[in-house]
This record gives sequence, structure tokens and C-alpha cells, in this order.
Amino acid sequence: MTRFRRMMLEELQRRNYAPGTIRCHLASVADFACYFHRPPDRLRPEHVREYQAYLFRERKLDASTVTQKLAALRFFFFIQTLRKPWSRGRHALLQTGASPAHRAQPRRGRPAH
Repeated sequence: MTRFRRMMLEELQRRNYAPGTIRCHLASVADFACYFHRPPDRLRPEHVREYQAYLFRERKLDASTVTQKLAALRFFFFIQTLRKPWSRGRHALLQTGASPAHRAQPRRGRPAH
């Protein structure tokens, strides 16, 4: 087990993620690394964008599946394991399910920011 995989596993377990979620997150990061034939810690956000396009175009995955895989990558790269900042405004690739017009509207019951 690589150092980064072990770190991610420990962090997921520490946060009490469900066993199925842990398996899915680890598999998603492994699949991402295999696609580029590099360790995931040597890949950048630009690679995530390319990988997302591959998931839609080549593998023809549903938006909810792609969102799940991107959540795993976000967890690995930008939230915990590598402690890199993540800016949703800069990386709109995580907004897979909603149209731009839908995203621009505030949710009911919550004040607009």
C-alpha cells in the first residue's frame, strides 16, 4: 500500500466513512492514477478536468457517478490528504449535474451570498 493510499484510508476511517464509501473512494483514486499511468500525487487539477471528460465521453458514465468519483479525488487531493486548497469557483468541474442557469439561482429558504 502506498503512503498516500494509506493516508487516505486512515483519514476516511477516522471520519467514520462507511466501508462502501471507503472502497469507492480508494478505487476512484486508483482508477484516476491508472488512467494517467502516474501516482495520483503527481497529477494536477488539469488532469482531473481531462479525466472528467474521459469519464463522460469514453466511459459514458452518468453524471451522479462522475460526481461521486470527483468527490473522491477532491477528498484525496484538495481537502485532507495533500492539504491543498480547493476553490469551487476556479474548478467548476465539480458542478456536473446542474445547468449554469440552475446554479446561479439561490436555494429556497437560504439567503443569497
